[in-house]
Amino acid sequence: MLVLVDLEANSTLPTHSDPNEQAGYLLKGDLEFTIDGEHKILHPGDIYFIRSNVEHSAKVGPNPVQLLDIFTPIREDLKSE
Repeated sequence: MLVLVDLEANSTLPTHSDPNEQAGYLLKGDLEFTIDGEHKILHPGDIYFIRSNVEHSAKVGPNPVQLLDIFTPIREDLKSE
């Protein structure tokens, strides 16, 4: 499942985990990602991978962020969007 995600400047995604595998590609903006306790600053063109059930969170920089999230299996909670 591919999901185009737009995040507002200076917003945060709280720490959580998902049963799905997740990968993504940052299209625009800068994003501070914490995955399984490891902090990384992502810039446009960077990719990330999150194994199922691994805690992760994110902080958006001063500019909006757009990313393409890839989930497997399909996230049932996002199917209708």
